Amino acid sequence: MSNPSWDIQTAIHALLSSASPELAAGGVHAPALQNVEFPHVEIGESQTVTNDVQCSDGGDEFITLHVWSRPGAGGSYAEAKSILAAMKTLIHGVALAGGTLSTATAWVQSIRCFRDADGVSVHGTLDVRVQYFS
Repeated sequence: MSNPSWDIQTAIHALLSSASPELAAGGVHAPALQNVEFPHVEIGESQTVTNDVQCSDGGDEFITLHVWSRPGAGGSYAEAKSILAAMKTLIHGVALAGGTLSTATAWVQSIRCFRDADGVSVHGTLDVRVQYFS
């Protein structure tokens, strides 16, 4: 049974993991475990919108990637923003491969950075759209 959503998540995880620990000392997780080192990346929510064509299953996969950082004194967003920028460079316009995917291209749709509700952490999100056919 094909599962392009899982194949896309696996490909993104591999791509980001290949850049760690330089990308994020705490690694790339799906989902992140408790007490994981900061900064770290978490592959989060996803949504699939089907877009089949004759003789080929296709769609758009929307995935939210999360960055978690613990800035020092002053509460700077610099670390989280640097990781988000590096992730965009790694992902935007990249062809993903694996599993059931015959073609899949990732596009960064938006980047956001804000103070987390805990009042200590900086939380960044990077929203990715992957157009695929399997």
